[in-house]
Amino acid sequence: MKRLLGITCLSSVTCFAAGVSPVSAGDSPLRLFVPDGQVKSHPLRVFVTKAVQEADLPRLDLYAPHTIDGAQLGGVHGWKPKLVAPGQQWTDVVDGQAVARDGTLLMFDLSTYPMPGWKPMARVTPVLRWGEAPGTCVVVGSQDIYLGHLQVAVAWTAAMLVVLTAAIGLAARRKTGHMRYLLCGPDHYFSLWRVQLTAWTLAVGGMVFCFGMIRMAVPHIPDSLVALMGLSLATGAVSAAKARTDADRKTLVPADGAAAGAGMNPGLPAFADLISDYSEPLSRVVLSIPKAQMLFWTVVILVLFITKTILDGQLWEVPWELVALTGFSQAGYVGDKFTKGQPVTSVSPAPPGGGGGAAASGGVARG
Repeated sequence: MKRLLGITCLSSVTCFAAGVSPVSAGDSPLRLFVPDGQVKSHPLRVFVTKAVQEADLPRLDLYAPHTIDGAQLGGVHGWKPKLVAPGQQWTDVVDGQAVARDGTLLMFDLSTYPMPGWKPMARVTPVLRWGEAPGTCVVVGSQDIYLGHLQVAVAWTAAMLVVLTAAIGLAARRKTGHMRYLLCGPDHYFSLWRVQLTAWTLAVGGMVFCFGMIRMAVPHIPDSLVALMGLSLATGAVSAAKARTDADRKTLVPADGAAAGAGMNPGLPAFADLISDYSEPLSRVVLSIPKAQMLFWTVVILVLFITKTILDGQLWEVPWELVALTGFSQAGYVGDKFTKGQPVTSVSPAPPGGGGGAAASGGVARG
């Protein structure tokens, strides 16, 4: 939920137009509500507890007090609204209670708001004025808000992810000879649950960093995202326990770096590892429907999550129906491991019409 800043009319608010009376002491003060952390590529929503018409010529001024180096920026004044909608309601939360307020909703196009090319956001003080003469009625914000530049924030996020991923990958390469092994099981095959957990970590962490830069605060993380991450961790824990049980029953010859011993991947990890398994009764590699289904739902929900988050300007709350579908696919993936109850060895598929292929001795369960 976006944090709403209640921007209260200061004591200096006045009404000078002929026929307009000042606000008396018994009247409710004017209030301005602006959701914090909006991005300039989206229409800026402004709500004022006053019936304002388009004929009143409402204008929005944005004051940017200073930059990070202390340089004064002044302000950008006179933004005309694209939409003026009186007779609207706005729900505010006061002491944990929802309070509905009547007034006018205004929407402004700030796509051309000037902002340095390296800054993901700008701190501004909004001022709304309207009336026949300039400054007839004015509501001055008592607090600053952050206006985000989404494209720049996405660029900073991508750079951060690349640097962190490269650093972790280089550390993995120094230990195992290749950074791909970070996503592999002990047998040096790609592990599906490790790939899924990594993908969700990058996606959720990247979006949290992106909107954290825009709002200068940690964004709200929906419960459904926490549940998805928890499902991935639970699946990994069960898969690791199963692999450890299988390893106790088989002897795995250790490998140095990328070198392969008995039961080890003789080459580099490949995408096919994520949708295949070894069948000991058939003595060959077979495709795995549960693994393919789990991979399918992971990709679909990740793409939807990243797209909806960027378009909506906030972390997308994944519907619980999709969370349930993910849980079912992961349950099938884990159940398939226990149903087979067989370790995995590095055996190539049998050629058409040929024998089943010779199984290498030993092995561990592939994730």
